[in-house]
Amino acid sequence: MGLLALAFLAMPPLVPSWGPFAAAARRSLRDDNLRRSHSEPGFTVATSDEELADFFKANLDPDLAPWRGRSYRVAHMLSMLRGLTRPRNHTYLDLRREQLLHAPVFAIIKPWDRDRSVSADGGDDILLPHFHGWGEVPLGMGNHGGAPGPSPGAGRSRAARTQPKHGELVFYPWERKISKALMRATLQKGGTGPNTRKDLVILAQQPGEPQRLLDVGATGNNLPDFKVNLSERVPMPDHAHWRYLLSADGNTASSRLGKLLAINSVVLKEDSAWIEHYYRSVVPYTHVVPFTASNVLEVIKGLQGLPDGGRSIGAAGQRFVCRFASHPTSAVFVGRALWAYAALFERGELGRLVRGLELRGAAGKGEGEAAEGERETARGDGAGEPEGRGPQQWDDEVPAVLLMGELLEQMEAFVNPCGSV
Repeated sequence: MGLLALAFLAMPPLVPSWGPFAAAARRSLRDDNLRRSHSEPGFTVATSDEELADFFKANLDPDLAPWRGRSYRVAHMLSMLRGLTRPRNHTYLDLRREQLLHAPVFAIIKPWDRDRSVSADGGDDILLPHFHGWGEVPLGMGNHGGAPGPSPGAGRSRAARTQPKHGELVFYPWERKISKALMRATLQKGGTGPNTRKDLVILAQQPGEPQRLLDVGATGNNLPDFKVNLSERVPMPDHAHWRYLLSADGNTASSRLGKLLAINSVVLKEDSAWIEHYYRSVVPYTHVVPFTASNVLEVIKGLQGLPDGGRSIGAAGQRFVCRFASHPTSAVFVGRALWAYAALFERGELGRLVRGLELRGAAGKGEGEAAEGERETARGDGAGEPEGRGPQQWDDEVPAVLLMGELLEQMEAFVNPCGSV
C-alpha cells in the first residue's frame, strides 16, 4: 500500500456518523474475513408446491380471498386500464377513490392490517415479488427484443455492482462485528405516518447513548425542509461489519429488507403496516426485531444484553430469506399467483387476450395482409371486448392493451429463466 493510501486511511472521518470505524469500513472490500457464498450447509431454497404450501397460505391466499367467489371478464380489466391511460393524469389512486377497480390488481407493496388480516386501505391488491428485491435484477429484465437472458454490464450502476448477487449470502465473524446499529438510506417524504429515517438521523446526532449505539447516516435527502450533511455510502455486503442493521420505511416498505436479511447480522425492522409479498411469514423476534424511533435505543440494549447478542435471530432471518425470498422461490410464487389470477376470470378469457396481443405484435411489425387478416379474425368475434363497444372500436384500447402486454412480458421474463414454473 502506498504512502498516499496510508495517509488517506489515517485521515479523520469525513462524516461524523462513521466514528472511529470509518477506516475499517473503507478497508472492508479487502477484508479476507468477509465471505460471500451461494451455497451454505443448512441453507435451503423452497421451490416445490409442497414446500411452499404454508407460505402460500400465509401470503397469497389472504390477497386472493376478497376476489374469490366472483367472475371477471377482460372487459373489466380493460375498463380499469383505460382509467390509467386516458386521460393521462389519471392515476391508480384515482381509480381507488372513484371505485373503478373492477378486477384484481397486482402490486409489490401495500399496507396490511395484521389484526384483521385484510388490506389496510381497502385496495385488496394481490402482491407479487419485488423484481429487484434481494439480489440483482432477474435475468431477462430489460432485455427486450430477444430471448430472456442476462445483459452483462448493461445499465448497471456502481451501486448495482456492489449489491449481493442473486442468491448470495454474506458472512462476517460475529466476534469481529461492530456492536452498533447501522443504517444508510435516502430520506424520503413518506406517507402520513412517522418519518422514521429522519427521526433516526436526528437521534443519532445526539451525544451520549445515541452516538454509542447508532451509526446512522443519510445518503440522500428528498426532504425540502430538512437539512442534513450526507454520509458516505456503505456497500451492501459491507453491512456485515455491524451486528445490528436498521430497516426503516422510505415512501413505503423498504425493499432492502431482503438484502439485509441475507447478511448474518440482526435486522431491526420498523414496526409498520407496509408489507411486501413475503412479510406475513416473517416472525418478529424470530427472524427480525421490531422497533420504532422512540424505542430503538432500548431495543439495541436489549439485544446486547442477550447471551448471544441476538446472533441466533440473525441466523434465523438469513435462513428464512434464503428459503422463501430467493429468485427461484419468487418465480414459483409468481407462477402460482398468475395461475390463481387466471382462475378468477371466465374460462378462456385471458387466453384470448394474450393471443390477441401476440397477433397485434405481428401486425404492428408490418407483416402484410396475412397478419392483418389474423388480426381481424382475432377481434372479429368480439371476445374480451368491453361491453357496449364494437370490434371497430378495439383500437381505442391500444394504450391499455400495450400496458397490459408490457406487464405480461416482464412477468414472463422474470419467470422463464428461473426454470421453476
